[in-house]
Amino acid sequence: MIQFTYIDIIGLIAGILLIISLIPQLIQIIISKSSKDVSIFMFIILLVSEILWLIYGVFKTDLQLIVTNGVTSIITLLIIIFSWMYNKNN
Repeated sequence: MIQFTYIDIIGLIAGILLIISLIPQLIQIIISKSSKDVSIFMFIILLVSEILWLIYGVFKTDLQLIVTNGVTSIITLLIIIFSWMYNKNN
């Protein structure tokens, strides 16, 4: 059985909040089929940061970092892809 410390719980909560924070932007882009007010450059920087944190988490074998940054990297990549697709079509 996995034993969580208070620090582990803080890390899990922070990771869940980070994941949740990106979902409304992704949904807005998909529903509106527009990303004219979205800074793709900011999301590219965010993606690079998340990938670096993911690599760091793998080397440190830190489950919170691995899961959080793995999931947020996927969501951020989807935001970039959909933004690019809808900007290209407009």
